[in-house]
Amino acid sequence: METEHGIKKLTLKNWREPDKASAMYCGIYEDGIRTMDDNDWAALFMDIELSLTVPVEVIRLFETAKAALCYGWFYHSLYTLGMEQVSRVAETAVKFKCIEMGLYVEKQTFYATIKKLADRGIIQPDEEEYWHNLRELRNSGSHPDIQMILPPGVNITMVRGIARLISALFP
Repeated sequence: METEHGIKKLTLKNWREPDKASAMYCGIYEDGIRTMDDNDWAALFMDIELSLTVPVEVIRLFETAKAALCYGWFYHSLYTLGMEQVSRVAETAVKFKCIEMGLYVEKQTFYATIKKLADRGIIQPDEEEYWHNLRELRNSGSHPDIQMILPPGVNITMVRGIARLISALFP
């Protein structure tokens, strides 16, 4: 199942099988600690929702990113690809908020859109650094030098936080 490159080599026989890295994850349940399965992981990601006040275009992008995260169970690198996509969804949400407020200029940078919303109090001072960190994640995912691997537990925490921030842009 592995290649000399250290990632799952997809074949017609294994593409629907869990990635061997997925067997390492455990959870705490009422009946004790046990290895998680595909449904356990999918439920954690599917539970994350954006507010219905968020533009539908952003919600569609977010749902696609969540799907990639869910399928990470079968191909571990999809956890990272999904997370990178969530960072691009965050950029789109900020852009849509700027458009809604009449602040957007064509080809404006993610940095500039964050700054405009922060300057107007839409992005709170204690959240601005988080948004800039998202911008850096977006940059590294969009212009990679290596295949970054983000574990799903980290992704769940980050995606929940990003969903909260995106939803807060559209009260």
